[in-house]
Amino acid sequence: MHTIPRRRLAHMRKWIPVLLLFFLMTLLPAMAQQEYTIDPQTGTLKSYTGPGGDIVIPSQVDGVAVKALGPALFDQNKAITSAVLPEGLVTIEYNAFYFCENLKSVALPSTLEVVDSYAFFSC
Repeated sequence: MHTIPRRRLAHMRKWIPVLLLFFLMTLLPAMAQQEYTIDPQTGTLKSYTGPGGDIVIPSQVDGVAVKALGPALFDQNKAITSAVLPEGLVTIEYNAFYFCENLKSVALPSTLEVVDSYAFFSC
């Protein structure tokens, strides 16, 4: 059986936190995109499964530019407290943030053209 010398083992232990940090940093963008599903034909976000809080909606999901927030995307999500919407977003469809009672602020992009009915009802 082969054993690792103590000096080498101590050196390897120093690198474990660095490697873990690198691993987590490479996963975070992918994890954020997995919180959303998108219609690749229209660029419409269809669902959200994230934890809420202060959300920043990505400008792309799975390589597709986000053009619209779909109907009832965040419907009755009481965990969302603020939202930053990406440049390139054109439409917020009906009921997108319907009854998001704890939503306090939304940063709108300059590209926004349409906000459908009840998009921010009871926020």
